[in-house]
Amino acid sequence: MRQKHIFSLELICEMTRELKKQGITVGFTHGAFDLFHTSHLDLLQKAAKKCDLLVVGIESDDRVEGYKAYGRPIIPEKERLGLISQISCVDVAFIIRELPLTSQGARELYREIKPDFIAIGQSYAVEKRIRGDAFSTGASLVKINTIQDQTTTKIINRILNTYKRKISQEYKFRS
Repeated sequence: MRQKHIFSLELICEMTRELKKQGITVGFTHGAFDLFHTSHLDLLQKAAKKCDLLVVGIESDDRVEGYKAYGRPIIPEKERLGLISQISCVDVAFIIRELPLTSQGARELYREIKPDFIAIGQSYAVEKRIRGDAFSTGASLVKINTIQDQTTTKIINRILNTYKRKISQEYKFRS
């Protein structure tokens, strides 16, 4: 896969500062984007319609391991980054690495990128914290209504349940 639109955080920050001086609206969203699905795509497409430049941060494997369930992420960070960078509505993407998984880390990231808004899906569990972090850095929070029936956890559970039933049926047949 030919990767495009992948930059370092430092270059993205320089780019967004210059573009904002020219009146370009910068949107930002971030997440694990593990087992990419329709809700992820819906979030990115709707966020992109609200800005001139959409910046997407992909959480590093270490960061995802810190806040998701056992064995996550399923897809390695470089593959997730490669996939996100190929989506036409995404202007630039990068891997979020060295910032702590705290409100302070989020504020630092938002201060560096200086987006006009931060986009989140409506099911995002820490909306209140993110809202405060966004406002403290001068960005607004845009809550995007996405397709509700898909989450990575639901997909994983569906796969596990399907295979549990299949294994159970095979075991009963052999007994």
